[in-house]
Amino acid sequence: MKTLRTILLATIVAAPALAFLPPGAAAQTHYDIPNINFDMWCQETRHLPPERCDKRLPGDESDYQEFVRTIDKYAIPYEKNRLRRDSINRNILQYDPVDNPSRPDTSQPLPDRPSPHK
Repeated sequence: MKTLRTILLATIVAAPALAFLPPGAAAQTHYDIPNINFDMWCQETRHLPPERCDKRLPGDESDYQEFVRTIDKYAIPYEKNRLRRDSINRNILQYDPVDNPSRPDTSQPLPDRPSPHK
């Protein structure tokens, strides 16, 4: 019972804070990390000739997988930090509701309104 009360309290406290996040900010799970394939890694990182890379030995495959894990280990936190920094810059530091309104949708023309001074 105490756990349920704690969860409800945490939800009530966190809900208003989540309302101020830009759409999709909390659900971002895909990061733009460059994908390097085995042939690129073999020729550009290991500097091996294409004929040697085409053999694709088991040791090469394990070295490539280790390289990919190392890149992901550093690239994902870097990308998360970059997205957070860009979001802060766009939504807080450079926020200009006059020149770049985020709401309401300005793609639809406003309906004609009668003049109040008739």
